[in-house]
Amino acid sequence: SEPGGLQQLQYVETDGSVSNGSALPGITGVKAVAASEAPSKALVAERQDSIVRLLPDTNWKTVTPKKGTAPVYPG
Repeated sequence: SEPGGLQQLQYVETDGSVSNGSALPGITGVKAVAASEAPSKALVAERQDSIVRLLPDTNWKTVTPKKGTAPVYPG
């Protein structure tokens, strides 16, 4: 992030190249992110104070305030 700006998250392919997917909505305080190979599944992130999710074509929504850490998808 730029000084005073939001963190900018991007999808990155497994080979390290930037994905052609759409830009993600800005969010602050992200510590960890979990993503599935299935584009229909939510992107899940751990913030300083909560776990949040991002479904396709929506904004970030809180899942569990102050509970849980390090979200992961099995596999």
